[in-house]
Amino acid sequence: MTNIFSFAEMKDRYRIDYDGSVKSDQRGDGYGIEIIGPPVSLSAALEDLKKKLLRITEKGNYTNDSTGLHVGVSW
Repeated sequence: MTNIFSFAEMKDRYRIDYDGSVKSDQRGDGYGIEIIGPPVSLSAALEDLKKKLLRITEKGNYTNDSTGLHVGVSW
């Protein structure tokens, strides 16, 4: 699996797991992952998400129409 974040960058707050529901555009060579983050405020999550998505695309990773975003909300 390509390491899209260094261990130091994750700061023990994020986990990367295989996600079989995500389909790669690359035949036989790609795979899907999910990035699981800690509970945070909405403003902190949005700021962090911008940074993570930029890092993901800088390393040549991408999203397609099999990917999505899950957000847990409490009130």
